[in-house]
Formats: sequence, C-alpha cells, structure tokens
Amino acid sequence: MNQAFGIDLGTDTVKIYDRREDSITIDKNMIALRLPDKVVAIGNDAYEMFERQPRDMVVESPVSEGRIANVMETEAVLQTLLFRQRHYVGSRQDIYFAVPMDTTEVERRAYASVTRRGKLKDCSIYFIEKPMADAAGLGINTKRTKGAMIVNIGSGVTEISVIADGRVVLSRTVRFGGNTIDEEIVNAVTRKNHLQISIRSAEQLKLMYASLEPEVPAEGALVLGIDTGNGLPREGYISSATIVNIVKESFSGFAKDLLSFISRTPPQVRDIISLTGFMVTGGSSRISGIVPFLSAACGMQAQLSDNYELNTVTGLKDIINDQDSGILPYVRKRR
Repeated sequence: MNQAFGIDLGTDTVKIYDRREDSITIDKNMIALRLPDKVVAIGNDAYEMFERQPRDMVVESPVSEGRIANVMETEAVLQTLLFRQRHYVGSRQDIYFAVPMDTTEVERRAYASVTRRGKLKDCSIYFIEKPMADAAGLGINTKRTKGAMIVNIGSGVTEISVIADGRVVLSRTVRFGGNTIDEEIVNAVTRKNHLQISIRSAEQLKLMYASLEPEVPAEGALVLGIDTGNGLPREGYISSATIVNIVKESFSGFAKDLLSFISRTPPQVRDIISLTGFMVTGGSSRISGIVPFLSAACGMQAQLSDNYELNTVTGLKDIINDQDSGILPYVRKRR
C-alpha cells in the first residue's frame, strides 16, 4: 500500500493528513522570499516574519480566496511541508486534495503541477470535492441523505453546498471569511481611530473580541499602529464594541447570501433541510453566538461542527481509509 496524504490547501493554512503516521499537521500557508526569488522560510516560520520583514523581502500566501494564485510558490510550500512529514518515503505517494466544487480543469492542472516535480514527480493525484470531504468529516452518509446543507466558512471564502443522493446538487462560493473581517477591522480602525494597524493586529482583535452575541462586553485593548495624520507610531484604544459591530455587520451581509442560496435550493431538498437544519464548519466559524445568529437569520436550525477547524482534512482521512464511503475521487491521470 502506497503512503497517502490528504491535503486541505487553504488560503490561511495547509492541513496535511499522514496515513502512515495517522496524524494531522497544520502550518501557515505562507512563504518568505528574499527578492527576487530566494526562499527564506516556509509555513509557520514565514508567518513569524509577516509584516515584520525587511524591504528586500516579501511574505505572502500563494493561495488567494481558496485558489492557487502562484503555482511555483505553492509548490515550494507544499513540497517543503510534505518533506517534513515523519513518514515521507519518496516519490510514490498517493496525494488526495480537497478542492473547491467549481474548480476548473486549468486549476486542477495547477494542483497537479505542484506535486509533479522533483521527488514527487511519480505520485498519484486524486481530487475530492470539498463539500464531500466536509460531509465525510461531519459523519453525513452521502449515499443515503436526501438533503444536507454545509456552510464552510474559511479564511478567504465561504463555500455553501447542498448534498443529496450521493452528489452535490448545488454549491456556491462567497467571498466572505476570516480575512474579510480582518480587512474590515483595519478599515474601521483607520476611519474611527485615525490609526493604521496591521492585519496581524486586526486578527488578534478579532480573536479576542469577535462575537455575535446580543450583549457586548465593555472591554478593549491598546494596539500599536501608525497615526494617519502625522505618520508616526502610536498606540490607540480599540473597544470590543467596535469589533463586535464590524463582525455583526459582516455576518448580516453574509446571511443575505445564505438566504439567497437557500431560496435556489430545489424545493423537495429545501424542505428536508428546513427540518434537519444545516451544518457550519471551517476555521472562521469559531465565533461566539454564530449558531443562534445564523439560525435566526435563516429561519432554520444551524449546528456547529465539533471539529470545525480540521473538518475537511478529517473527512479526507475518512475517505482515504474507507473504501466503502461511496465518495469517489476524481483521478488526475499522468501525462
């Protein structure tokens, strides 16, 4: 049996399942380059340099809004992270990718190309539709369900899908996620506090204070930024209410997209989902009050996955190890 890896290649992180080790690792999907093209760091090491790097260096994610934006950089990230696996044993690997539902053939070739060079040139590539991987991770029997809706809120995008009778009957990708909220925090602090803060600072504020609960705690934090008036560094006090209001406004807009998607679901399937509710997963779904908020906004019960951050890669693990799952991968043939 070949060694197998399941890979959830996200905008923010790369999650890898190692079958031989029976383990899952998470690394930041980032690369640090000393211009023009010398690789300095990969993964978590690169993230430590993010927004702190010197002028002759760039630190970025090679994946944008859930899509491969730079094939060469993605190849460097992925091969480095795979080589770090304890049971990486050479080129004859089975690589399973969880890919967005609307991935084009050109994009599939990009996925294949990042694992068809160097020591990985003889590996076998398999694609699993991300909603099906999510369903497996959630324990949904895709062969039997007559209607299941999954909302995967990631860093770059959110994928909303409906599964029935063993297939994805409807899917939509929405440009909404954790990064969207981070950017809106940066913009709001600039407008309200006349302070330009970093994306990392915005993310920390989000992690500390993001909430969809009715009541807002009277808290706040001092954050270092650049004064937009004089261009000098200074601290500014950011209240929890500022962050909560941004999060609620963002999710209110997203709820409209969710309602629009539900309205386009086939009536017989929608009736089943109305009774059973829908599942919420993804790394950016860890916000207090998200379940009652989305339940009220959509008029049907939402339920948060117990394993939201690792749900997709856990689903890949289950598919790789369960030949009777009924979820068949799309095989990328060698040229």
